[in-house]
Amino acid sequence: MNVCLVIQTQFLAVDKRHTVDMRFAAAVTFVGVMAGCSPRYGHCVQDPRGPRANDDTSRGVPSTVFRSAQLVSGVADRDRKCQVVFEPSFSVAHALWFTQDHSGDATAVVSILVNDGTPERYSASLDGRTARMLDSACARFLKYRPSCQTHGVDGTYVHIAHSNPGRGYAMRTLWSPCRDSVDARFVALAESLRAYVVVPPSLRALQWMKVNDSAGKLDDALTAAGAR
Repeated sequence: MNVCLVIQTQFLAVDKRHTVDMRFAAAVTFVGVMAGCSPRYGHCVQDPRGPRANDDTSRGVPSTVFRSAQLVSGVADRDRKCQVVFEPSFSVAHALWFTQDHSGDATAVVSILVNDGTPERYSASLDGRTARMLDSACARFLKYRPSCQTHGVDGTYVHIAHSNPGRGYAMRTLWSPCRDSVDARFVALAESLRAYVVVPPSLRALQWMKVNDSAGKLDDALTAAGAR
């Protein structure tokens, strides 16, 4: 018998003085129903195998997120890798991505709109090896398509976009995936990278290990599912 779970997740961001920024904490706290475990909470539909009709694949901007363009404003469209826009039912949409410099090192960014409509951002450095690992993981995940995809009402939409040089963005949207699914493994990786960005620098070494662990679990899940 499948059981649906209600999951509450909270990430606390810090400002430059390492004090808790409660605006960010409140904005990214949400309660989401893990869908697809019961017809009451979600239903299975054929996976769309690509971006939705109104998504801007040239810029990697999802069509449904309020002010989604502002979340990623000021960053060259071709530069955002492993971009994930979280659209929870009960809190503010926020975005995550990373960019690489010529050396291969990277900067991961979390962006959230504050009351005046401007994005407030948090960033953290990534070494080149980790950036390459994330680049590969996101590109591989977006080539994978399950036979169906869950949809529902109360949960979190996750809009994924990954830069394809010269070809715009590969994009896909999913909704509160069931635990232990390939989609859930990807969301766990995105959440671990989000946490890496917003924790105090003194805690990033531990969170970096969690990012690597989540990437390994996603890779194993994709291999088990027959993804290339």
